Amino acid sequence: MNSLAPNTLRIVARKPRCVHRHFSKGTGTDLSTIVTGVPTGAFQMNKYAFGCPDTKEAAIVDCGAEASHELDHFKNWLSSKGFTVTKILQTHAHLDHVLGIPNAIAEWPETPVHIHSLERNNWDECMLRAKQYGLSPENESLPDWDDDKAIQVVLLDNEEDVKVGNLKLDVIFTPGHAPGHVCFYNDEHKFMFGGDLLFQGSIGRTDLPYCSSEDMDLSLRKIFNMLSDDVLVLSGHGQPTTIGNERKSNPFVAQALGSG
Repeated sequence: MNSLAPNTLRIVARKPRCVHRHFSKGTGTDLSTIVTGVPTGAFQMNKYAFGCPDTKEAAIVDCGAEASHELDHFKNWLSSKGFTVTKILQTHAHLDHVLGIPNAIAEWPETPVHIHSLERNNWDECMLRAKQYGLSPENESLPDWDDDKAIQVVLLDNEEDVKVGNLKLDVIFTPGHAPGHVCFYNDEHKFMFGGDLLFQGSIGRTDLPYCSSEDMDLSLRKIFNMLSDDVLVLSGHGQPTTIGNERKSNPFVAQALGSG
């Protein structure tokens, strides 16, 4: 869910706009040829699609589009590139990131969902949280992990890399905002799907059930020690940023790095 600043969630309604226009880093590959993203749902969670031009395999990253029409942008983009979805990748299972899972599975049947096992509680309690926020999603429930006919779950517990065609995503375990939160990093093009770990000028909340501020600090130190300043961060909310920009100007990052 949204960032620490402010600490209460704001439900906003505005026309979705593509964030992939900001994906070009000025050098190397224009990432808009392999990545697209649109804010979706009541919490304007950035849902992404990522594809390999060589093999035409693609993945959806964070299925937060709870309304079926919010898939239209992705279906059109995938079709224009000739991509076929073969994986669904989840950074975590807060409601704004998973309410669109049933629609995604209906659109791309038998597509495996890659997620960390520590997100089981968030997944199972998703609809309860939706009701608490006054939401009425199209789907009344998420698929049961134990029902192999309803969903194919691939656990990310070992931090093994994920291949989307010829493109590799390193799975980085980054708990704090959620107990099984992970990021997906592509070293070839120097970008990371950051989920709700890191935002432009802020970080993910740690006052929700199963969150941990201590784990968040450890995860931030892990990421900032691991990645170079030129890495582009495609966040779960707001505009893309870079590791370098957040190292220089993000007060929450400065606090975390200073507490190490």
